[in-house]
Amino acid sequence: MQEFQAFSAIYAGLASGRVKVTGFVSMIRPDGTQASAGGCSGNGTISLPWGINVDGNDDVWTTNGWTHGIVYMAGDNTAGHPAGTKAGDVLHLFTSGAFETFTDVSIDAAGNVWCANNWNDVPIATGMTQDLARSTWGGGTGINVIYGVAEPVQPPRMGKVGRP
Repeated sequence: MQEFQAFSAIYAGLASGRVKVTGFVSMIRPDGTQASAGGCSGNGTISLPWGINVDGNDDVWTTNGWTHGIVYMAGDNTAGHPAGTKAGDVLHLFTSGAFETFTDVSIDAAGNVWCANNWNDVPIATGMTQDLARSTWGGGTGINVIYGVAEPVQPPRMGKVGRP
């Protein structure tokens, strides 16, 4: 639990309003260059990102721990997006009352986005608040699925593909 003490400081800053947002996503291409040297923050849309995944169109999906959402960002190949879209631009922020603090996001072969609710009550989970009545509220309450919004990914294959 000591590793969460650092998170507690960030969370406290956000909760107090002193810090508006924190976090960014960096993309490093195979040749070592970056689309944006300072990373992509989505003009403040991305806050407390944790998990990240790439869909079949090479677009990027990341969790948004502070606002309890999933951020959909343009990847390096912006074909098919509106004119002027650059790598790292936020295409959509998915939010819902069913979303908690996410730690991971995954894309499946049908284009569904699976989101892991990890923390229901961050102050309880990090030990910032001692409340016996809510002491079991730290863990998340399940997984959310956003059906068919991502470009499907091909599952990994091992060995030769095709007919025997």
